[in-house]
Amino acid sequence: MKKFSLMGLTIGAAPAGAALSGSAQEPAKVVRMVPQADLKILDPIWTTAFVTRTHGYMIYDTLFGINASGKVRPQMVDRYSASPDGKTWTFTLRRKLAFHDGEPVTSADVVASLRRWGQRDALGQKMFAALALIETTDSETVRMSFKEPFGMVLEALSKPASSPPFIMPKRVAETPADKQIEDTTGAGPYIFKKDDPAVQLRLRQGVLCFRGLFDFPSSRVSKPTARSSARLADAILAGLPPTAGQSKGLPQRPPPHWTEAAALRRRPQ
Repeated sequence: MKKFSLMGLTIGAAPAGAALSGSAQEPAKVVRMVPQADLKILDPIWTTAFVTRTHGYMIYDTLFGINASGKVRPQMVDRYSASPDGKTWTFTLRRKLAFHDGEPVTSADVVASLRRWGQRDALGQKMFAALALIETTDSETVRMSFKEPFGMVLEALSKPASSPPFIMPKRVAETPADKQIEDTTGAGPYIFKKDDPAVQLRLRQGVLCFRGLFDFPSSRVSKPTARSSARLADAILAGLPPTAGQSKGLPQRPPPHWTEAAALRRRPQ
């Protein structure tokens, strides 16, 4: 697999500090953007605010994703199966998945995360109402047993809007659903660093995550307006190279590695 370096991403109006790079020999690369709203809530399960959801996609990962054709594909899941009657689903995680603190992602983390999500999200509530049991069979396997076949299992686990079922450490996911989390440890492409809540939010590259592969061109981005920068952020997180109209400071034809690297993150094959 071709490797790409991650970059620092600073959100806010204050000057950014030096961004970390994937290689000591490479210069730091920074993109500044102004989202459509202030990021005041960091818990993507507690709220359905788009700015929080977008932030969540950078910090956390999901069991399934949706590819460029709109099809559900495994993301954190290595393999899965459903019984002939559609009542039992089994999911096995990819090996060597890790959270930003170095702890491995286990099936217990998945079960706890889905249970909390299922109390807040509308589709999650429907799925859990149809569930008879969700359990771990080993450290990498989760089994769902339904009372009756539920036809939207994969759609629920890959939903991109409102509150996606982000996977968090068990200790974090056990936070009551009506209370916001205080620990933002995830397994996504970026590690959250809160330097100054009144000025800026900084996301540092997640060196433990090998799916978060973004490489941005080194050209300077002109001072963005709130609208153009929001579109730029949406394009980046959707795995699409921004057009010239979305950001005047970016090249009209982004280099090939931009598209390829972004696709590896948000568009599973």
